[in-house]
Amino acid sequence: MSEIQVSQAQFDAIAKGGVVKITGPKGSVNASIKTPTYTEIAVLLDESGSMGDLKNDTIGGFNTLLEEQQKLPGAARLTVAKFDDEFSFIYENVNLAEAAKITDKDYSPRGSTKLRDSLGRLISSIESRVNALPAEQRPDRVSITIITDGMENASREWTPQAIKEKVESLQKSGWDFVFIGANQDSILTAGSLGILTSNAVNYGSNKAGVKGSYMAASMGMSATRGLVSREADGGVLNAQLKAAVEQTVQNPDADLSKVATAQSSK
Repeated sequence: MSEIQVSQAQFDAIAKGGVVKITGPKGSVNASIKTPTYTEIAVLLDESGSMGDLKNDTIGGFNTLLEEQQKLPGAARLTVAKFDDEFSFIYENVNLAEAAKITDKDYSPRGSTKLRDSLGRLISSIESRVNALPAEQRPDRVSITIITDGMENASREWTPQAIKEKVESLQKSGWDFVFIGANQDSILTAGSLGILTSNAVNYGSNKAGVKGSYMAASMGMSATRGLVSREADGGVLNAQLKAAVEQTVQNPDADLSKVATAQSSK
């Protein structure tokens, strides 16, 4: 690695995300340093009526994920949205370290499943906020996790093709999307949304399945944050964990206690 000496003013400019021109005997180059910022994490929770029997497990599963992510190193901002036939935020763009646990006042299943429209609104909200920031203040990485137990049945704004093209475009720019679904072929549904199919997993609509779904969600977030290794294809879901979670579809008593967690190191 080569080392060059710069003035204090030049150093300050580079450290703040600026660009300085360095001239040498054979020409000049522009130099800059992008200071590591943070990871943007978002979760989209299905709050439709079919989630009612697993309401308490969902709240507990999310809060376990939150505690786990808060213990990990690195700065992050957190947005949590929920959807049925309506879309709303539980909280938006908060410091992960300061995010509060959710309660039954925040999550109360009812209504139908407006998945595409809700995902579209969440993406648009994050995009507009991030794009309004100076380049040096934008997140290094973005992770969006969708957890649902049912099929799309109520969207009117986003067509299947439109949401697929949007997700595929954002993935190419470095965003990670994870789809965790019950009572459906999650691989097929993820593909229809443009999500990398290796970032999709089926979970059982039972206590063990809900626990596994949040283990998978936390693992995916940790990979996006650079704290655990990605899969060979760039996916963020560990293959062993996916296989264990998918056992809960057929076995509501599946033992997930020995599966690697999101705190496993690289």
